[in-house]
Amino acid sequence: MVRFVRLAAAAVLTFGVVVLPKAPATAAPACPAHPVNLTGKTVDPAKYGHDGLRCAKLANANLDGLDLVQFDLDQVNLSGASLRGAKLGQADLTGAALTGAHLDGADLVQTTMTGVQAGDASFRDAKLIQSHLENANLAGADLTGADFTQAYLNNADLRGAKVKGADFTQAETGGAKMDAAAKSTVTDSGFSTSVPGWLFAIPFVVVGVVILIVFIAITRAVRRSTRRIATAYPGRTQPVFAPTRFMPPAQRPAQAGTPDGDADRSTPVHRARRRPVVAAVDTTGVRRLRAADGQLTNGLDSRRVPRD
Repeated sequence: MVRFVRLAAAAVLTFGVVVLPKAPATAAPACPAHPVNLTGKTVDPAKYGHDGLRCAKLANANLDGLDLVQFDLDQVNLSGASLRGAKLGQADLTGAALTGAHLDGADLVQTTMTGVQAGDASFRDAKLIQSHLENANLAGADLTGADFTQAYLNNADLRGAKVKGADFTQAETGGAKMDAAAKSTVTDSGFSTSVPGWLFAIPFVVVGVVILIVFIAITRAVRRSTRRIATAYPGRTQPVFAPTRFMPPAQRPAQAGTPDGDADRSTPVHRARRRPVVAAVDTTGVRRLRAADGQLTNGLDSRRVPRD
């Protein structure tokens, strides 16, 4: 025993896993040797409890309106039985025989009905929401007005079934056998929806409208700001933050004291104003004239005058 433990520990350290023998699969409990036989009778479930009706013979029995919630009705024979308005929510009807049974208006929400034989049965206006009907035989059954929302109908047989007014919203029907009449109502796309496609466009339309409203509001705000600036500075054709030296000559505002605004700052007049440039001028003739008149007495005149 100690050696086995050491070998197992070494295997864990080496491979990180221990291979253990698989446990035998748990088989479904067998039916009792003497199942309850209530064929053609009125059933009182209080006498038998939740597990007392397994594999019972209830053909043509009357179970109308009974409360059988979470009852174990595995492999029960309910052929031709009447279960109108019965409450079978979360009950287990795996492998049950429901051929010709009447379950009109019954509550079968989250009921397990895997592999049931319900050919020619009536489920008119029954609620089978989220019920499990994998491999179920519903051929020729009356499913008028039944609610199969989010039900599991994989590999079920729905050929010849009456599905007028039935609701298969988000029902799984992969591999189900259906005729043309059933396919017009039942979908084979797994968790499909009957919601109109245009409903999915509503969120995108709302987002687009909101973006448009925000854009219009921003545009109007910018226009108001521009008008306020124009009112505050009537002589300006551009906002105050746009320097005139960066404007094209044709768009520059007129300057006071010039005939045409003198907008072009690169003209010779502006260059002379900003940076006066002077040059020596030859005044020999002028000095001679002044000397002749007795006005010039001190040598050469070297005054500087601005350049024209």
